[in-house]
Amino acid sequence: MLNIKSENSNTAVVEVSRDLNELFHQMRIFQSRRRVARNDTKNPYIARWKPGTLLEIGKHAIVEPYATFGAGAKIFQVGSFSSVMSKFHTNASIGRYCSIASGVSIGGFRHPIEAVSMSSAVFNPHREFVNAYIEDIERSDGKDFHDKFQKVSVPQKGTNITIGHDCWIGSDVKLNRGIVIGHGSVIASASLITKDVPPYSIVGGNPGKIIKYRFPPELREALIESQWWNYELRDLHNLPLGNPEKFLLELSQVKSDLRPYSPQSKPLWDIIVTALSPASR
Repeated sequence: MLNIKSENSNTAVVEVSRDLNELFHQMRIFQSRRRVARNDTKNPYIARWKPGTLLEIGKHAIVEPYATFGAGAKIFQVGSFSSVMSKFHTNASIGRYCSIASGVSIGGFRHPIEAVSMSSAVFNPHREFVNAYIEDIERSDGKDFHDKFQKVSVPQKGTNITIGHDCWIGSDVKLNRGIVIGHGSVIASASLITKDVPPYSIVGGNPGKIIKYRFPPELREALIESQWWNYELRDLHNLPLGNPEKFLLELSQVKSDLRPYSPQSKPLWDIIVTALSPASR
């Protein structure tokens, strides 16, 4: 049974149940990171989201199998073989083979530094203290003030974060809203990232700057062009993964024989509704 607490066109909040956790188990969507010994027959599925927990799900998020949500109670788009140990908004998009440490955070709301005042009192009549002031003034004056509120324009950047394939983000990194992190990039711990990160760059500092690139330009371009993350992992392990140049050479020789990796591509929300709604029982 699916217990929907609230929903809109983009997100839904549901109460976690044993059935929902069992569905996550079947789909190979993990909720915690742990080391498992080979052939461990006592390897229970660890449900970090206990029954009764309120879980917010991005309705358009595609969650591929073999992904781990290690923090928070929000589900966003994550590709296979990615471990995400930090909280993200439901409209975030994270590619395959990413390693994201704990403590990564998204920058807060941008106040209007260009205006006379940066306070919510000049742009947001819905904040609790501003709304209380408006109500008191309207009560004392007997005149409408809400419609005369100026609502100073605030430059907006979406809350979405887009992270490419095979990225490594260290602990306690702060990311500005709306940025794109390119394939294969590395962000050092405790960095402040205020703008897009180029593919295969190593970035660090406050504010973050490019320290160096992992590979020379031609090798970076070849790795991106190969789209190796779109092939079966078992086939990739037949290639020299520790040597990028040799890997690309052998990949080009056997590419036609490699099996494409094509997991399910439906939004997770659609799968949940189909599996757990009363009509499906």
